[in-house]
Formats: sequence, C-alpha cells, structure tokens
Amino acid sequence: MRWVKKRMGLCWRLFRYVRWAVLVCLCVASGILVEWSRNYDPRFFHFLGTPPGRLLSRVMNWPTVHNLPPTDKAYAALTEQERLLKRQLQEELDRVWPSHEVRLVGGEVLRGKVESRDEQGLWFTEYFGATGTAEMFLPSSSVRAIRLSEEQVPSVTWRDVSFQNEYPEFELVHRKHYTVLTDASYYEISSSVDELERLHREFIEVFGPAIRYWERGRSMQVLFFSDEQGYRDYQGAFAPTLEDSAGFYAPLQDRMVVFNQFHSARSEHVRSQVNEQFQEMLSGAYRSADRDRILAARERTADRLREYAKDETYATLRHEGSHHLSYTYGLLSSHHAENGWLVEGLAVYCETEQFGDLSSAHLTSLNRMMGEERWLGFRKLVNSRDPKMLQAFEPEFHPHEAYSAAWSLVHYLMTPQNRSRFFDYMRFVRDPENLNVLVTEERAALLARQMGTTPEALSLDWKQHVRSL
Repeated sequence: MRWVKKRMGLCWRLFRYVRWAVLVCLCVASGILVEWSRNYDPRFFHFLGTPPGRLLSRVMNWPTVHNLPPTDKAYAALTEQERLLKRQLQEELDRVWPSHEVRLVGGEVLRGKVESRDEQGLWFTEYFGATGTAEMFLPSSSVRAIRLSEEQVPSVTWRDVSFQNEYPEFELVHRKHYTVLTDASYYEISSSVDELERLHREFIEVFGPAIRYWERGRSMQVLFFSDEQGYRDYQGAFAPTLEDSAGFYAPLQDRMVVFNQFHSARSEHVRSQVNEQFQEMLSGAYRSADRDRILAARERTADRLREYAKDETYATLRHEGSHHLSYTYGLLSSHHAENGWLVEGLAVYCETEQFGDLSSAHLTSLNRMMGEERWLGFRKLVNSRDPKMLQAFEPEFHPHEAYSAAWSLVHYLMTPQNRSRFFDYMRFVRDPENLNVLVTEERAALLARQMGTTPEALSLDWKQHVRSL
C-alpha cells in the first residue's frame, strides 16, 4: 500500500511538472505570436493557415482568409430557402445565357439565342440582364457566320446563393470569370464587366508564367454599387480604414467592391460648379447664336465629365481587379509575405489601358520628386514592411508619390530583360519554405540577388529607367 501511495505521489509531481512545462510553452508561444502579429511578420499569417492556427483563429473569432466559407455545399446541406433560390437563379441563368454567337457582315458580333432559322434568315434573341430582351429577324444576307458559344452555362453555387441573399434586391450577373451583384442598370454594368474580362485576359497573358492556381479563376465576386452612398455603407462596415477609397479588394470576403464614380460626391460637386458657370454665362447672353454656342459647349463639357468618370471607374476596376486576380491565381501569397511596394506597384502597373502603359500622372509626380531632389530611395521603398503599405511614408512622401515610385520600380522589373528574374523573385517570396530568409535578410538585398546584381547597381538602373521614361 505504501508503495502504491509513493508511486501515486511521484505521478502527481510529474503531472504538475508537465503541466507547468506546457503552460510555460504556451506562454512562450503566445508571446511569439503576439510579437509576430505586432511586427506584421509573415510567419504569423502563415501560422494561421496551419491546423493549429485555424483552430486558434476559430476559438478566438479572428477573421482570416483561411476560415472562408466553402465555395459550394451539397444540395442536401442547403436550407429549403437556399434550395429554392438556387433553383431560381439557375433557371434564370439558363434562360439568358447566350447559346450562339452571330457575326454580321459589318463585323458586329451578337451573343444570344437563335430561336429559329430558315433560308430567308433567322430569329434571334439578345438578352440584356434579367428583364431586357431584343428579338430581331436577321436576313441571311446580313449574317456572315453562326457558331455555338464556347462558354458553358455556369453552375450556381452556394456561394452565389449567399451573395444574392446579402442584397436580395440586387441583380446577380454571371460572366465567364465573374459573378457581379449590382443595383446598377444592365448597360452601366455591362461595360464594366467587359473591362474586367479584358483585364483578366491581359493578366493571364502577361503573368501566366508566374500563376500557381489556374483552377481558381471562376465566379470571382464583384459587388458593384450604382452610387457612392451604398458603397460607403459597405466600406464603413468591412473596410473602415479605406474612407477615401473608390473601391477595394476584400480578402476576408474574397470579393471586389466598387461603385460608379459618375455618382460620386466629387463628380456631382464638379458638375454642379460647371453648371453654375454655364448658367451664369447664359444669363449674360442675349443673342441666339451666343446662347447656342454656350449650350453646345455645355454639352461637350458634360460628355467629357462623363468620360472622365468612366475612365476613373475603369482605373479603379483594373487596380482593384488586379489585386483580386493576384490573390485568386496565387501570384501573391496568402500569408502577406510581400511588402507594400510589390503589392501596390503591381496593381498600379495593371491599371492603365494596357499593362505597362506610361501614366502621365505618375511621370509628373516622379519628375517633380527628382527635380526637388526628394527621391524615395530604393532600400527605403523595398525594405518597408508596414500594414499601412505605401501610406507609411507620410508625411515625408505623399501616398501618390510612393505609388508612383512603386509603379516605376515594377515597370523597370517588368521590362523584357528583367521579367523572368522578377517572376523568380515573386515565386521565392510567396513560398512558405523561405519565410526564415524573408525575416532575416534585407529585402532590398534579396531582390538584388534574385535580379543578379547588387542593391546599389539595381538602384542606379532603376533611377536611369525612370529618367528614360
């Protein structure tokens, strides 16, 4: 009996030692995680993707990209309301999805459904959203070619159903790679989604060699508001630090959120000022010819303002859309291993009409910085790791100046002689196996080594490239 008590006491002491050892280990691990989180260390975000990290983030209710809901669920796992909505959305999509492409003699291509056909011609229906249709008869003499559409009707997923449930009054619009939820008119949204599809084609063509996840490029979600107020309400709830933004990519919801900038407060203020000026001019014009000239000038100015708002909206779509594509296709890591210059520099590089086009606004900014001998140095730009990204250089450098510098560096690295090495650098940074290198080695030195040179030489080459622009 004494022997049993002795063994029991020994086991109890051993248990206490083990318990204290476990508590000490947990405290040390917690301290490391807190320190990593405070320093925006990529090892923290990588840990959140591991099984223990996923469990911890669920227990602590931390929103992370690793706890996103699934893309789809089994039909049996849906609620009755979700099943009904899924069937309704699929039936509507089947009804309006183009089954044919008709190329006319003049070169125009119509996408819709061929309802019937005979020797004289064909009856064709073109769909404009869920409610708009155009039925027409096309004589055989006007038709050059007819072919079946290569794009299969998408399958409505549980994620689509959840998206629609967020804004039941909005329309869900499917395209080849995008699913758009919007309160805008079909014509307003159609050109914007066309621009996104064009961005997608160019992104695949240019960055294809560096893409990791080819299978992900389907049903990418876009929440498109027709006016600024709806956007501001959403942005205030999910991205409160982006109060000055015109759009953003939300990783935790895995969607892009934008609005039509023609209806922005800034655009409406400009239009109001312009109208007041023209009204004042009209009040002082007494001859009919003078009034006609003023009215014509007002129309031309209104057209230019509409075109400017459209260009601004497209630039936002392309900038935020490139963020969306970069994370969707795995060009960038899910554990925030990239520094701000790379994340934002790539997006600015993509926002022009064609990737790599020169931006007069950024060139003006760079020229002014050089003229004032106030250049954002290579090491300072590349080494900066701050959650505020390129806004971290304030007040010494305005965010637009930092964006210009990042754009020019990416522009240099994307030149034909540098591109393959630059892609190698991006592959190295996003690989979790290289995390210890990323947190111990200077990023500027790492980039230079990947490019086969030194930081000093790379800095000079970059600056020379900017002068050549």
